[in-house]
Amino acid sequence: MTIKISANGGHGKVGFSLGSVSYTTQTKVVGYGEKVTIYAKGDEVQVDEYNTTYYYCTGLYLGSGTALKTFSDIVGLQSYTFTATRDIEILPRWEKY
Repeated sequence: MTIKISANGGHGKVGFSLGSVSYTTQTKVVGYGEKVTIYAKGDEVQVDEYNTTYYYCTGLYLGSGTALKTFSDIVGLQSYTFTATRDIEILPRWEKY
C-alpha cells in the first residue's frame, strides 16, 4: 500500500513523523493492516512587529474530498493514526486564526 501526504498548498507542514514534517509531498509504502501516523503542523506567520497569523489543521481529507478525520480543537500540531487497507492520498485543510 502507498500512502501519500501533501501540504496542500501551504500554511502548514505534514509528515509521517515529527522530525519529517515539511511542505513537500511525502510517500510511504506500508503493508496491509500496518498502523500509519501522520502529523500536520500549522504555520506561524509574522505579519509585522506586533502581529502573528496562525494556521491550524481542521481536518485530513482523501484526494476525493472525503473527510478522513476532522479536528475541532485549535492547536498547532495534529496527528492521526489509522490502519492501512488501500492506497490513499491525504490532504490537510488549513484554517487561519
